[in-house]
Amino acid sequence: MATLQILKNGLVFVVFAVCIRYYYDTPLQNCEEKFGGKVVVITGSSSGIGEEAAYQAAGCHADLVLVARRRSRLLQVRENALKLGSRRVEVIAYDFSNTDNIRVEMVEVIAKKMGRIDHLILNHAIQVDGNILKDIDFFNLKYLTKSMDINTHSHVEIFRQSLPYLEARNGSVVVTSSILGETPAWASAVYVATKYALNGYFYSIQQQLLLKNSSVAVVVANIGWIRTPAVAQYLDSGSVAVPSFFQGTLEGCAKSLVDSLEKRMRTLNYPLFGALYNRVQWYVNPWFHLQYSGVPDDSSTFVNDNPIVVIS
Repeated sequence: MATLQILKNGLVFVVFAVCIRYYYDTPLQNCEEKFGGKVVVITGSSSGIGEEAAYQAAGCHADLVLVARRRSRLLQVRENALKLGSRRVEVIAYDFSNTDNIRVEMVEVIAKKMGRIDHLILNHAIQVDGNILKDIDFFNLKYLTKSMDINTHSHVEIFRQSLPYLEARNGSVVVTSSILGETPAWASAVYVATKYALNGYFYSIQQQLLLKNSSVAVVVANIGWIRTPAVAQYLDSGSVAVPSFFQGTLEGCAKSLVDSLEKRMRTLNYPLFGALYNRVQWYVNPWFHLQYSGVPDDSSTFVNDNPIVVIS
């Protein structure tokens, strides 16, 4: 009887999981009514999740403002978005490591160009990976400072400047964070630190907005393993063992980000079960850290020193 009950529970779990996966990976429904003509600003939109989010929003006939470093790539994304249904797409080439200029440039430029800001997806990020103890000379303070400026400080400043425009339109913000903002990971100390800071700040902002009776919703998106081209290559190489069930599709992730603008939930988890599993392991499993005890010191030698890498 006990075995039969376990099998029944397992079947229910699988069916529920398939339904959730189907929901996230199906096209947005009736989204033109929700986003048609709305101004959606997407940072980090030249590739990966940000690019796909632009296409999802374009399919809903939203007007877009695409922001990233590479203007040439933004122009390609713009052309594709116009074909998919956007009536207006503006591009702004911007280096998020320069947080001082955010105060006087980007948000003001967007407001003047578009006249309003309805929704905001903060998706840009940099990731510097490696064994911080093995490469102690490489991982000096400048890498943490640069990562904090891009992954945390620029998000905070853009949100602060955008808030009056968003309140005027009862808008919403999605902050693309990571499950690593709640659970740590091997050889990602710098990245994890920025995401913990990002989550802590915006979860607190959610409370302050409620106390203020603000019309703005902030969604913290805790994203796990998403099969962007770069990540898919890494996963398929066998460098890390991640069950396929805990991996999310690029389309499904982008769709969930855009959808959450309308649903205005406080936390988005994608893939859902990967995020839940990580939380259970971190908060319940006392042997969580031991899973890395057999990993050699030189097993993580990859270090991404690209000034800005959109990886969210």
